[in-house]
Amino acid sequence: MKIRSVRPLVVLLVCVAAVLALSASAEPHKAAVDVGPLSVDVGPLSVGPQSVGPLSVDVGPQAVGPLSVGPLSVGPQAVGPLSVGRSPLSVDVGPQAVGPLSVGPQAVGPLSVGPQAVGPLSVGPQAVGPLSVGPQAVGPLSVGPQAVGPLSVGPQSVGPLSVGPQSVGPLSVGPQSVGPLSVGPQAVGPLSVGPQSVGPLSVGPQSVGPLSVGPQSVGPLSVGPQSVGPLSVDVGPQAVGPLSVGPQAVGPLSVGPQAVGPLSVGPQSVGPLSVGPQSVGPLSVGPQAVGPLSVGPQAVGPLSVGPQSVGPLSVGPQSVGPLSVGPQSVGPLSVGPQSVGPLSVGPQSVGPLSVGPQAVGPLSVGPQSVGPLSVGPQSVGPLSVGPQSVGPLSVGPQSVGPLSVDVGPQAVGPLSVGPQAVGPLSVGPQAVGPLSVGPQSVGPLSVGPQSVGPLSVGPQAVGPLSVGPQAVGPLSVGLQAVGPLSVGPQAVGPLSVGPQSVGPLSVGPQSVGPLSVGPQSVGPLSVGPQSVGPLSVGPQAVGPLSVGPQSVGPLSVGPQSVGPLSVGPQSVGPLSVGPQAVGPLSVGPQSVGPLSVGPQSVGPLSVGPQAVGPLSVGPQSVGPLSVGPLSVGPQSVGPLSVGPQSVDVSPVS
Repeated sequence: MKIRSVRPLVVLLVCVAAVLALSASAEPHKAAVDVGPLSVDVGPLSVGPQSVGPLSVDVGPQAVGPLSVGPLSVGPQAVGPLSVGRSPLSVDVGPQAVGPLSVGPQAVGPLSVGPQAVGPLSVGPQAVGPLSVGPQAVGPLSVGPQAVGPLSVGPQSVGPLSVGPQSVGPLSVGPQSVGPLSVGPQAVGPLSVGPQSVGPLSVGPQSVGPLSVGPQSVGPLSVGPQSVGPLSVDVGPQAVGPLSVGPQAVGPLSVGPQAVGPLSVGPQSVGPLSVGPQSVGPLSVGPQAVGPLSVGPQAVGPLSVGPQSVGPLSVGPQSVGPLSVGPQSVGPLSVGPQSVGPLSVGPQSVGPLSVGPQAVGPLSVGPQSVGPLSVGPQSVGPLSVGPQSVGPLSVGPQSVGPLSVDVGPQAVGPLSVGPQAVGPLSVGPQAVGPLSVGPQSVGPLSVGPQSVGPLSVGPQAVGPLSVGPQAVGPLSVGLQAVGPLSVGPQAVGPLSVGPQSVGPLSVGPQSVGPLSVGPQSVGPLSVGPQSVGPLSVGPQAVGPLSVGPQSVGPLSVGPQSVGPLSVGPQSVGPLSVGPQAVGPLSVGPQSVGPLSVGPQSVGPLSVGPQAVGPLSVGPQSVGPLSVGPLSVGPQSVGPLSVGPQSVDVSPVS
């Protein structure tokens, strides 16, 4: 039984020896046979799919056609440079991969066709595909210089989680990316076509796409200088450096949306002479500049630190610095909506000689200015701190400082056109619109001197519920109102045209409209001296329920009334024309209209001396219900006057 069972084994051994003898005597040309892992090199010029050396120690150079070379191998490795096998001038067609987990220089496929990949988890210089076609990838988790695809076609990527200089695709076509989570200088695509990205979470200088075409992005969460697309025809978005450290620049003379540096540190600049939306530096630190002489929406620096500037001589909406720190400027000589600095710190300026809506500094700190010689709506500084100015010689609606702690002067629109508003709930001197056109308002609930519209055109309002001297509209045209519930001297409209009102429920001296035209009223429920309209035209009223001396309209034209339910001396209209009334239910001396024309009445239910109309023309009445137990002082009616005259001397029960 033992001998019979040994015979088959002997026969098998003889067959194996015969096969080995035949193999030893064969020609040196290798067969196209896959001999499996841990096998010897099957040689050049083979036909068919080939696998070389998985998990082997490949001591020499290896060259194959399609498929792979050298996973976990050691030594120089080359796949298909212009060849099949050792032929130097042929072309490889098919996918090519070099060296996962390998050591040594690695090169894939110049002038070859097919997807190409080099060196995940490998060490050594790595190059993929100059002048080749197909997707190309180099070096995830690898060490050494890495280069992909000059003058090649296909998607290209270099070096996620790698160490060493990395470059992708000068003069190439296809999407290109370099170096997420890598260390070393990184460059993508000068003069290339396709989307381009460099260096998320990487360290080292990074640059993308001068003179390139396609979307470009550099360096989210990276460290080092970063630049995207100078002099590019960037027909796509450009982004540099969210959460990165180092100087950052995007797209001078480029085309496409451009963004620099959210949460970054270092100087940042976007798009001089470029086209596309542009944004710089939300939550970043360093000087920031966007888009001189460029086209597209532009934004700089929400929540950032450093000087910030947007768009001199640019076209598109422009915004700078919400919640930022540093000087901020937007859009001198530019076109598009412009905004600067909500919730930011530093000097802020928007749009001298520019076109579009302009806004500066809600909730900001620092001097703020908007739009000298500009066109578009303009607003400055709600809830801000610092001097604020809007729109000298500009066109569009203008507003300064609503709800600001404006520790500085505020000025809106000398020689400008559009509605103008200054300083509701603000602190500081406030001025609106000398020689301007449009509705104008200053300082509801504000503190500081306030002035509106000398030599200007449009409705004008100053200072409801505000503190400080207030003045509206000398030599101006339009509605004018000063100071309901305000504190400080108030003046409206010498030599102005339009309805004028001063100071309901206010404190301080109040005056309306010497030499002006339009209805005029001063001070219902206010405190301080009040005067209306010497040499003016229009209905005039002073001080119902007010405290202080009150006077209306010497040498004026229009109905005139002073002080129902007021306290203080009251006078109406010497040498004026129109109906005149003084002081029903008021306290103090009262006088109406010497040398005036029109009906005149003084003081029903009043206390104090009362006088009406010496040398006047028109019906005149003094003091109904004011003589007797409820009247004090002498009363006189109309010496040398013309018209019916009556004096009520009846006692009051």
